[in-house]
Amino acid sequence: MKIRPIGNKILCVDMTKKEDEKEQVQGGIIIPITANKFETSFKYVKILDISPKIETPQFKKDDIVMVNLYIGTEIEVDGEKLLIIEPEDIFGVQEI
Repeated sequence: MKIRPIGNKILCVDMTKKEDEKEQVQGGIIIPITANKFETSFKYVKILDISPKIETPQFKKDDIVMVNLYIGTEIEVDGEKLLIIEPEDIFGVQEI
């Protein structure tokens, strides 16, 4: 199923690691992600689609942007967790 944002909305996917993922370090020791967790008030999301109603956006499709940790509406489509946010929720765009 495809979701198209309407109005003043942006469709994103969360780029942060999930709590149940594990990270392997040198020497073969497996450390749960939560062991390295520290409190942050933001997360990174990848923009999947932008509503055409948004005029002159400062970001584009496939940009990775920083948003508030508890912002937006979470939905699940075909087993993938997506996030619907507004342009005002974006703090900045990651530049490479």
